[in-house]
Amino acid sequence: MAKKVVIKREDGTKKIKLSTEKKEVKKPILKRRTASEKPKQEANQETFKTYRITWKEVINTINDDSGNSSELKVFVRIMAFDGKGKTIVDIGGKNKPIIEWEKLGSAAHKIVPKPWTFTEGSEKNPLELKARRGWTANKWVEFQIPEKETKAKFGIRVDAVEFDTSFNPIFLTTHTTKDFYEDNLWEANVADIKIFKPVEIVIREEAARLTFKFTVLPKN
Repeated sequence: MAKKVVIKREDGTKKIKLSTEKKEVKKPILKRRTASEKPKQEANQETFKTYRITWKEVINTINDDSGNSSELKVFVRIMAFDGKGKTIVDIGGKNKPIIEWEKLGSAAHKIVPKPWTFTEGSEKNPLELKARRGWTANKWVEFQIPEKETKAKFGIRVDAVEFDTSFNPIFLTTHTTKDFYEDNLWEANVADIKIFKPVEIVIREEAARLTFKFTVLPKN
């Protein structure tokens, strides 16, 4: 913007002159932020890795009955634990009954059996498996494991009971006995599972054998 400048002559008259001189604009001095003034980064933000454990099938590997098939109830428990052994809750809440059971006292644990993630078959409606044949399950559980948990573990426990039904021709009655398999456990460190991993777990009852097949898949 032009500024008016009044110049006084020697004869006493005045002369007005427009000055176009630009006013110097002072640039602000930027002050450096101290370490305490800088915005804090979210250093404690957790990152997770997702794993899917799938129960693929169960196979009647060896059938020791006189018949050509077995009538069964099978059990599967799929869990994850942090480095201190604390249970990591699965994404879909399929292990919620197990979490609730863990909150009970030791006295209740003696009365109430620990729940399973999956079961198939019952005494009234058993899972019938022919010798060397399998049943496809395709049931899965997903876990989000904190990447800082370098000592986290997966655990898969399987079990089964076989129902043997006999017929009494004299009294025309049936009687069912239960043959309990020996449960078995598979464990692995989460950090050791980098790629798709197949898992087989075998349980036995005398000469009989059942084979459970699983897969463990890192998703990201």
